[in-house]
Amino acid sequence: MTRTLAMEWAKYGIQVNAVAPGYFKPTRPPPVCRREEGGMDAFAHSLRARGSSDDLAGVAVFLASPASDYMTGQAIVVDGVGWRIRN
Repeated sequence: MTRTLAMEWAKYGIQVNAVAPGYFKPTRPPPVCRREEGGMDAFAHSLRARGSSDDLAGVAVFLASPASDYMTGQAIVVDGVGWRIRN
């Protein structure tokens, strides 16, 4: 979707990029449920347990700045693990 919109809106001078966050700390308490062994927590220990909104700030500032003027149609993965979106 990001690439399609980037191609369609480029003629209007509009850039389209996406931020793809990984597993982040919830902003509200999680629902009461039984945790399965492993699951999301199993891979969330590469850099630290979970990201926070502060971890996304640098990417957001970059995309809002002139430094990103020559990029469009990209998804920037911020997951602390090194996973990537398949094209």
